[in-house]
Amino acid sequence: MLVAMTDIMRPTFEVSVRHGVEDTLRRLRTVYEEEPRDGQTVRIVGQIAGQHMTMTVHKDDRHFWSPWLTLHVFLSEEQGATEQDVMVWGRFSPHPRVWSAYLLGYVALAIIGMISLGWGLSQWSLEQPPTVLFACGATVLIALAMLWSSRLGQSFARQHMRLIYRAVCAALETEPVHIRSES
Repeated sequence: MLVAMTDIMRPTFEVSVRHGVEDTLRRLRTVYEEEPRDGQTVRIVGQIAGQHMTMTVHKDDRHFWSPWLTLHVFLSEEQGATEQDVMVWGRFSPHPRVWSAYLLGYVALAIIGMISLGWGLSQWSLEQPPTVLFACGATVLIALAMLWSSRLGQSFARQHMRLIYRAVCAALETEPVHIRSES
């Protein structure tokens, strides 16, 4: 059963299954260990480390905007849960290097915005024209452009996101729901 699909920047979902942790991990491993099926032409590749897993499309089909799915499998913490009650948490994001650069860009914009705001307010308090405040507006516009580019990248990646998500749902024997990026 799907619990949630949220997060505007990196779509996130949780699935509750009753397979136990080891069986759930085995089922998820089949997503990238088996050959493509059901008319699927794109191969999924992945890695597993403990109860954590990453999946993406094969490098022959991968683009700059191709999604990476990070999965975490853990026992459910709900009251009355048994060893068979498992939560699978998943988050789609761009390649980790792309995501790191994106976050670094936001940090740089925040620093530049704060410095220009302080400088501009200082100019204003000294009754000088606060020309540096234009940099604050520019950082906001650049941040909005970065958000727009994120949404554009998600629209390019939507086909691969659906492919990976449906393969995960099939492996877990759950029904896929409509993938959205908003809560």
